[in-house]
Amino acid sequence: MHPVDINEIIDEALRITEPRWSALLNESVPPIRVVRILPDIPAAPGNISELVEVFTNLILNAVDAMPDGGVLTLETTAAGDYIQAKVTDTEVAMDSEKATRVFEPFFTTKGLALGLGLGLSVVF
Repeated sequence: MHPVDINEIIDEALRITEPRWSALLNESVPPIRVVRILPDIPAAPGNISELVEVFTNLILNAVDAMPDGGVLTLETTAAGDYIQAKVTDTEVAMDSEKATRVFEPFFTTKGLALGLGLGLSVVF
């Protein structure tokens, strides 16, 4: 583990995923507005490549949950020795039964055409 800037990692994940959510790059994508609330925060120990993968999967999951467009918000805060990162979208929440299964490998609500159900299990 090395000191990492979580905000830079989030920005890298946004660059990687931009073709999936940016109407400028993909005209068939409904408009998704990205809101970045990323104040200056201290570095935290972490693995850069693993954290980029985590945020990439969270962003793609949120984008897939908004097939008609919406708002994707990425926010970080620091409190004491902890850094909190939050990824939210404006899609309707899933029911509690599905929510209890989101980290199970191969569980998907999107069907196999849109994914294998591994994104959130990788995040976990």
